[in-house]
Amino acid sequence: HIRNLSSLSGHKADEPTVRIATATLRALLSEEMLQRAWLASGLRGPMTFRTYCITNAASDAVAYCGGGDVIPNVPFSVCHNAELQERVLNLKDFGRQARILVGREKASTTDIIKFVANALGAAHFDPTGKTARKYDLLRRIEAGELGQLFVSQINDRNLLYHEVLSIAQAVTRSPQIKELLDWSVPNPTEIAG
Repeated sequence: HIRNLSSLSGHKADEPTVRIATATLRALLSEEMLQRAWLASGLRGPMTFRTYCITNAASDAVAYCGGGDVIPNVPFSVCHNAELQERVLNLKDFGRQARILVGREKASTTDIIKFVANALGAAHFDPTGKTARKYDLLRRIEAGELGQLFVSQINDRNLLYHEVLSIAQAVTRSPQIKELLDWSVPNPTEIAG
């Protein structure tokens, strides 16, 4: 999954490619495969992700944490009446972090991944309650009806898809992900010997 995500998260990734990446992100983050792989590897320490966070926001704020590349290694974020700050988060906080804020409505990393993977990825998904309200926010952003500032497209991607790309890049650039990719299961003959 991680190698697949790396191949799908280049700065030129288009919306269909980013939508495909959300299936991998859903498996890694929402279904906790990444956490299980980290624990099974025996590698030590928490998994950390460098990402932008919304730190202050007025009641009329619009903020997209972003951080995905516009050109290689040049990130892009958008905010109005809000402040963003780059932080290092553990896996749990990374999933819960509000990445999109429009007024008082917000959507977390996990909300965005589930919405794009499930609702836009053609899976049957019928949310209710708070989840339905969050998904309504994301549905309106994806349609271009809400939360547009001075820019509505980044490299021909809607801001929602740029946010997903930002999440994918934060995951693939984590130092612990690199450790996990370098880690390998010992050869069974070496264990027995």
